[in-house]
Amino acid sequence: MSTIQRFREVPALVRALAAGCAVAGALLAATAQAAPVYVNDFEGAPDMSGWSHTTRTTDNNGETVLGVFPTKSGSVAGLSWGATGPVTFTLPGLAPGHYEVSFDLFLILSWDGHGGCCQPDFFRFSVNGTPFVDATFSNNPGSNQHQGYSPLTPLARNTVDNTPATGNSGFNVLDITPFAGSPAGARVANYRYSMLFDFTHGGGDLVLEFLGQTTPAAGDQCTVFWCGLNYYDEPWALDNLRIDDLSRPATASVPEPASLALLVPGLAVIAARRRAAAG
Repeated sequence: MSTIQRFREVPALVRALAAGCAVAGALLAATAQAAPVYVNDFEGAPDMSGWSHTTRTTDNNGETVLGVFPTKSGSVAGLSWGATGPVTFTLPGLAPGHYEVSFDLFLILSWDGHGGCCQPDFFRFSVNGTPFVDATFSNNPGSNQHQGYSPLTPLARNTVDNTPATGNSGFNVLDITPFAGSPAGARVANYRYSMLFDFTHGGGDLVLEFLGQTTPAAGDQCTVFWCGLNYYDEPWALDNLRIDDLSRPATASVPEPASLALLVPGLAVIAARRRAAAG
């Protein structure tokens, strides 16, 4: 092999190695995730520290959620329940940084939005008092009701007329029997909304607040206007709460065999060139 040929192959080798490293770097970036700060799917025996309410419900398929939450008193079929109020989660002493919060919100039964009967029905989610969701929701597609919420209008209150169930991520994901003694096969209708928000935290306690605000129908046992949410009217539940620190990426690595595999195609090209040159 001539000296010139060897010099030509050295840059080729470098280029092949660089290409392999570039691909490996791309995979590394793709697999890197923000560092998790808090994760709770409420299954099994979860740590419920920091929660104001710890009621959990397991549906007929074994899926467990936080809730189902009533926030007004009432009774039906010989059962009674008391008012709940806002549900809060406090994560003490959280360092300053850029964070992301995600969760699944389940809105169950009627939820009447605005513009039609028995409305307005709002849901509100806030982080340290700053609202990220504050809008009406309707579970009644095909009705004359509207819904303020959409992924683009999470703070619309009742000023935007989206169609009912806009932005939902699943219908009847939960398989819930209404109450003991219900007819065989009776199920509670529900919509899931998968929420994702990022925010800057200045340090100290992080407080998440979840609140349903619904209009009581005539005859409801309720003493304040925004009382809402009995199990058999506009209840709600949460699942899969996660908080990630976007300021502190989690470490991620590409396994060494995979990294080597990325380089093989480049080295094979060099070998082929060498055989061609020798021939």
